[in-house]
Amino acid sequence: MPQDIDTKDSNPSSSSSKEDEVCEYYPCHFEGQTCTYCYCPFYPCMDYELGFWVIGWEGNVVWSCIDCHLLHLEVVDKYYSSHKDATLSELKQIAIDNGLSYTGNKSGRKKWTEGKGALI
Repeated sequence: MPQDIDTKDSNPSSSSSKEDEVCEYYPCHFEGQTCTYCYCPFYPCMDYELGFWVIGWEGNVVWSCIDCHLLHLEVVDKYYSSHKDATLSELKQIAIDNGLSYTGNKSGRKKWTEGKGALI
């Protein structure tokens, strides 16, 4: 079950609807997130900057995207809604261009350094 975390100050351009906020899992990533893509169309993306493998409740290995904020940022959500062929790299750049971080640290894990093949 997701834990509550308050990151609304670090995600100023995100917004949620009252409908999102009645979901039993809200906020699964951060307070104020958009929930248009509750089930990510990229899952499992296997992008180690956005997620990681974990042992699930039933002992199976599953992809965890608990630290991914990408499609929950309003500007990225809106862009992807009208550009369904957009790549993850393109969506990350939209977030960067808008001064937004597309990852959190709800899991407490060390961050993957893309291109360096190491955790930092």
